[in-house]
Amino acid sequence: MNQGKRLARDDSGNPAEKYRLHKNGSTRPRSFGGCGGIFRSRPMLMLTMLLILMAVGFSAYSWVVATRSDEGGSAVPPPPQPTLVDESVRVVDDDDSSSVTIDEADFTAVRSSYETPELLNFGSSESLTHDLTFFTLFMNMDESMLKNQRDVYVHQFNSITSWTRLVPAHNIIVFVADQFTCDHVKGKFPGVQCFLDIDCVDFHQRRTDVSCIWKLAREKATTEYLTYVNGDIILLDDFVATFKYLKQHRANKRFVAVGQRTDINIKDFVDFSTRQEVEKLFARAAVEGQYHGEWGIDYFIHHRSVFDVTKIEFPPFLAGVFRWDNWLLSQFVIEPNVDVVDATLSVRALHQDDAKRSGHWERDGAPYNDALATKTSGYQYRIGNVFFADFLMNGQCLTDRCTLIENMDRDSDLVMMFRRKDKDLNLAVLTVNTGYMEMAMNWLCWARRVGFENFILLAEDQNSFRTFSSLGAPVVVVSGAPELKSAAEYGSREFQETMRYRTNFLYRVLDHGMNFMTADIDTVWMDNPFNHVDPDADLQGQQHKIENISGGLVYVKSTNAGLTLWKEVMRCQEKNIAFIMSHKPGTYTPSEYDEQYCINQLSFKMISEGKLKRALWKNNRFPDGRSFFEELLPQRTGVSPVVIHNNWIVGIENKIHRFKNWGMWALDSENKCVLPHRVSAPELTAEEVRFTVKVLTFDRQASLERLLRSLSNARYASDHVKLIVSIDFPTSNASEEVKVARQRVVETAQNFEWIHGEYLVEDLEEHRGLVGQWINSWNPTTDNEILIVFEDDLEVSKWWFTWTRAAVNKYFVDKSQFDPRMFGIALQSQHTILGESVERKYGEHHTSQLIPQGNHLFRYQLVGTWGTILFPQQWREFVEWYHEKQVTSTEAFPACVPNVFSNTWYKQRPGRIWSQWIIRFAFEKGYYMLYTNFLNNMALVVNHREAGENFLESKGPSNEMLKSLTPVELSFPPLQSIPLYDFAFYQVKQPNPDILAFRQNLFPQPSDQLGKTNLEFLSDKCWIHRMYLPTVEDQKRS
Repeated sequence: MNQGKRLARDDSGNPAEKYRLHKNGSTRPRSFGGCGGIFRSRPMLMLTMLLILMAVGFSAYSWVVATRSDEGGSAVPPPPQPTLVDESVRVVDDDDSSSVTIDEADFTAVRSSYETPELLNFGSSESLTHDLTFFTLFMNMDESMLKNQRDVYVHQFNSITSWTRLVPAHNIIVFVADQFTCDHVKGKFPGVQCFLDIDCVDFHQRRTDVSCIWKLAREKATTEYLTYVNGDIILLDDFVATFKYLKQHRANKRFVAVGQRTDINIKDFVDFSTRQEVEKLFARAAVEGQYHGEWGIDYFIHHRSVFDVTKIEFPPFLAGVFRWDNWLLSQFVIEPNVDVVDATLSVRALHQDDAKRSGHWERDGAPYNDALATKTSGYQYRIGNVFFADFLMNGQCLTDRCTLIENMDRDSDLVMMFRRKDKDLNLAVLTVNTGYMEMAMNWLCWARRVGFENFILLAEDQNSFRTFSSLGAPVVVVSGAPELKSAAEYGSREFQETMRYRTNFLYRVLDHGMNFMTADIDTVWMDNPFNHVDPDADLQGQQHKIENISGGLVYVKSTNAGLTLWKEVMRCQEKNIAFIMSHKPGTYTPSEYDEQYCINQLSFKMISEGKLKRALWKNNRFPDGRSFFEELLPQRTGVSPVVIHNNWIVGIENKIHRFKNWGMWALDSENKCVLPHRVSAPELTAEEVRFTVKVLTFDRQASLERLLRSLSNARYASDHVKLIVSIDFPTSNASEEVKVARQRVVETAQNFEWIHGEYLVEDLEEHRGLVGQWINSWNPTTDNEILIVFEDDLEVSKWWFTWTRAAVNKYFVDKSQFDPRMFGIALQSQHTILGESVERKYGEHHTSQLIPQGNHLFRYQLVGTWGTILFPQQWREFVEWYHEKQVTSTEAFPACVPNVFSNTWYKQRPGRIWSQWIIRFAFEKGYYMLYTNFLNNMALVVNHREAGENFLESKGPSNEMLKSLTPVELSFPPLQSIPLYDFAFYQVKQPNPDILAFRQNLFPQPSDQLGKTNLEFLSDKCWIHRMYLPTVEDQKRS
């Protein structure tokens, strides 16, 4: 882990202690106790230095050169390099009230090598920067303020005067509380934009919402780049020079520049009109100025799009109070798409008050800001200071002698923790080493399959650290790690060493306000476990022997109780030191004080004292090796496991062998992750999409007439829609009555007029049945075709195509919303839940009862067949799969899905339940449909459920028809925001729904290679939950 260096004076008297030396060779101001500076001299030294500089003919400048030169200038060497004497760990402290002075020798060493550049275009209009806007929030500023609070007035006046030297006046935006101040500012500084902040005032807190000010500034500014700057900060030419450098060398515009300010006591107006006066100001800053602590952030240079790129949601922090600036900077620090630059060494931002400030907590609104910061990101604000910047500005941009170098000295491990946590401050930590390399890669592949990213790997050796770093995985390495470390068996000395270090590392996670989950690497994650935590429990974990928690899967919240528990666990584990020291490497003697023992015994004690809340994850959702591989507990209780632990078996090779036999091994022969093959989004415009409607019918004339009439009355705007009526042929033993009825259907179809596009009648010459009609209904040759299938007992709304066209444009044409796993769109009202589990039985719930309010669309793994909008690529894939199953199966392939109630219907009539085939296909591929969830179950189609292939007797309309479209029905949210459900209507919350495709791995083909398990159970492909009721013991564990 990268650690800061504390420096002290060396034997030669060089000023080492007041600097922070970086691994890349640059120096930066260092503050101890939170606030400090490197320039603090006696008045006599100031006078002496001024006389010396004047005598040799140099202008008195700060070592950060104070004026801009568009054509370059004299070389400015870097200051002398201090000598490193120790490597103390830097302690981050957000108390910025203290400072450090520098003596004469220190100052002379720093200042002696600087030369004065030649000023060009000083104060001219050519020197202004037109692509940058300053915005700020002022206190009151009028004539009465000049009399009553002169220092505030002077400071704000000086600041805005300095800004007008850098950018045009109309590129300065000032927000104030009253119109008198606005009028005064505009009068003193013509062209400056001034606005009242009334719309941003939090009247309850009686302060301005700073996030609102930032938003208004982006709306009112016309430049690409903006800088928020505090109202008492003087900025000079080095600021603009640095901005131009960053703009040129960060062409992607994704940078945020900040820096430490220089505190200097200024009590009167500053004359910026002449070169000499500016030189005097910099001379004062060089001698009297002190760098403020790393926590004081007084300016942010950024591109206006930075919030769009990062999706940062700026909470309503109060202005004039601490925390908001550190919170915002920490958000930029953890953003991989933004480069944070510490510009301290190239910009001297002058704060016109050098008084030591304290009492931040006593200010009105301080507790509010602090609570808001921790609520939204825990203690992440702790990395919101300049020491955590990605890059450092080194040298002076004003003389074209600056460079941008990587900050090698920041605590990158801590940044990684905050970067990988989820929105609820959860982070998973897993230990890896070379001995478990393949197992760790398998875990990583499963994490990728489910879209799980909120984790870091803790490498125990250098080899595994390099390997996973090269793969782009978030990995940190144990301090002092060896080059190689082999797999350690449970209970061995090596195993205890690993657990002890992991325990200490996990406390660091808790101490920074994050909740941790720690898990063994021999696991498969089929869901995001953070979706299943109990929000009220301090300690949670995998159930072990009914009432204990397994050390292989533990979750602890960063609460007072969680921190207390883990401190005690660390103390308990210290008793393992004697065990570790008394056993040779390779020995296997279980320690009494292992992590699992400490967690359980200490948590029971705290629970008995009323100091801890604990929860157990049941063995069907979080199964161990025995519960899953031997007892099939998740399968028999009808739930999909979240985390499968491959324990209750000894040896890494045996674990890998079992994973492979059960289809849980995600790597190919080259150890590369195997992911599902998915079709790509079609390259087309909305105008290129071609719609075909196909009606499937046989012998129901009245039904067909009703459907055709409703189709004809629908609105199609300017679209041309092709209509095909497919009429099945009777069987060889069909009655004469059936043949006569079919002939009436043929005549009705032939006499129908369709004015909205091409019209065809398919009078089939062989019997296909409903299965054959569907399978052979379409053979799309291009990817711009859309087929909508209606069976003849349906009736459509007048608005069905208006909605369909809009939905296809959004979720098929728009590449950003296209998901290859979406099989199509269903126009029906789908209320049926076919999946069964120990918690849900068929018929007990309807979908609308379980969908959160406000969702008028939902995604569901059950494929609908009443008014189905089919996509071409997915349909071709289904037809190919269907024919493959028919041809390659040595025996009739059962189109069943484990624990889906339609299995019973299929077993009764296997040749007539066509929808079971597409259900099985969706199960194997992980596909789903998009459904509507309109008010009162209204839909764009109604199924009259008449007697025929699907219903033995007529049941009447399935739902009410949607008679009009409102903006609600015509709103189409981003696809990822629409809730997704599996067959049993459990919500799939992970961003990557690919996991649906891997649930078939829970039911491998029965084989002796599976070990001790229930082969009879796995042989039954058409089972449902009620056929295998769990035992009393199962119910305790599920």
